[in-house]
Amino acid sequence: MSIISKIFMENSVFLKKFLTRFMSSEQDIEDIIQEVYIKAHRAELKKEIEQPKAFLFRIAKNLALDELNKKSRLVTSY
Repeated sequence: MSIISKIFMENSVFLKKFLTRFMSSEQDIEDIIQEVYIKAHRAELKKEIEQPKAFLFRIAKNLALDELNKKSRLVTSY
């Protein structure tokens, strides 16, 4: 098992709680969690991640903010 996989499994509950700060939809949170793992795993294949826990939370935050921006643009475009 890779380091990212191990840290992800240990912190998935905390990641979900962290994402509730940004998202209210359980489905959106689950989608972001999956994308966090995929992005982190791909990054780990390219190079060693020095602080994997911080890296996972940073990806989660960035994805949540991207999703919020996308949703706000949809609302304003109508």
